[in-house]
Amino acid sequence: MEFSISRRSLWYFSTVCKSTFANHETQTFYTSLVIVSLLSAISR
Repeated sequence: MEFSISRRSLWYFSTVCKSTFANHETQTFYTSLVIVSLLSAISR
């Protein structure tokens, strides 16, 4: 379970990295989204 969550987080992270070159605002949005996802995953 934790492994699949980590893989999903990594996938989101790579998406954020790709978005960095496209749009800075989009990157900021996804970054906060990933942080929230990680925090909720840790809370469980």
